[in-house]
Amino acid sequence: MGVAYSVRGSPPANSVVVEIESDECCTCETLVGRTFNAGTPKPPFVIKSDAEWLTFVGEMAMLVRSYRREGIGFIFIPLMFIAIICFHPSFGPIAHLMVDNQVGTLFMMLLVMVSLAGLFAINFTGRQFNQKVDARINDLLRRTTLNSGANFVLCTAWTGTCKPKGARTYRALWISPAAVQAVVGEPVMQAMPVTQPASSMMLVTVPTGVKPGDPISILAPDGTQLQVTVPPGVQEGGQFHATIPTQPTATVVVPIQSGVAA
Repeated sequence: MGVAYSVRGSPPANSVVVEIESDECCTCETLVGRTFNAGTPKPPFVIKSDAEWLTFVGEMAMLVRSYRREGIGFIFIPLMFIAIICFHPSFGPIAHLMVDNQVGTLFMMLLVMVSLAGLFAINFTGRQFNQKVDARINDLLRRTTLNSGANFVLCTAWTGTCKPKGARTYRALWISPAAVQAVVGEPVMQAMPVTQPASSMMLVTVPTGVKPGDPISILAPDGTQLQVTVPPGVQEGGQFHATIPTQPTATVVVPIQSGVAA
């Protein structure tokens, strides 16, 4: 029995998690592949109209349906065994019917090579296509995050072509409240110090052709270009959180307002 691998972290506090592709190895639920419920309700902290939310979930559902099945290239494995059984010069029934049963070796090798080529080609192209769908979903989530009061993130794990034994592909939509919320109420004549953090976290998507341990350049929110190293286990198309240093800490005095967070 293989060891279960996971490189994904935990969603932020108060997040809504909508699984697209579960990494559970054992479940009693019906196998339905990748799914996204177009009737997913809008979280209360998301600042979007009902029409905007319906448009978003509709686009998400359409993109999720466009994912291709992975692993169907294994249908070529039975063909490979049939070729060996039928055309092997020692015991193949078709090879024995030939004048020169060694000719069966040529047919056997040809079918085996075709089977292997089909196996790797279909599996590889399927994963490459699905990584492009991931990129389209990330673009949709970036646009949806703007002025929504929330962060929309596609969490992925092991979406690349190569992964260790026991590792399972995972995809999910994480919706979490934005870090800053407006406060409504009458201002109080009091102030409190607010210290800027020395660093922040940034979600980074691994570009195509990059493997764990490779350095990549990213653009911080303030426009600074930084270099980070892809952590172990995160393949191309996967995501990880990188620590982004901010400007030197400073103390800012802001008024405290009474009332309820909006």
